[in-house]
Amino acid sequence: LEQLSSYRPLPTKAELVLSFRLAYAALGGSLVGLERSTSDRPAGVRTMALVSLGAAAFTLCSMFGFLAVANMSPAVKFDPSRMAANVASGVGFIGAGVITNNRKANGVYDR
Repeated sequence: LEQLSSYRPLPTKAELVLSFRLAYAALGGSLVGLERSTSDRPAGVRTMALVSLGAAAFTLCSMFGFLAVANMSPAVKFDPSRMAANVASGVGFIGAGVITNNRKANGVYDR
């Protein structure tokens, strides 16, 4: 019964803001994917929406996921922007892998 007393049927303002940010990221990725689909390029709407949603979720976790750790002690020092910076590196590696896999044996891109 103690667990049921902490149940809130309506989301808080912070939850709504985070949900809006995630939905906005997915929408933006969908628009990029739609543009790619109309020009007959790989990685369409679904792929771009999921990649952008994952990047946004990862960035939000790095921004707000460690606030409790920061409030534990003034001696705790961390930089959440490091995690967000690694998102760009990961997307770069994925892009490099896609480019490498699309090459023919003689080095000409396969389209």
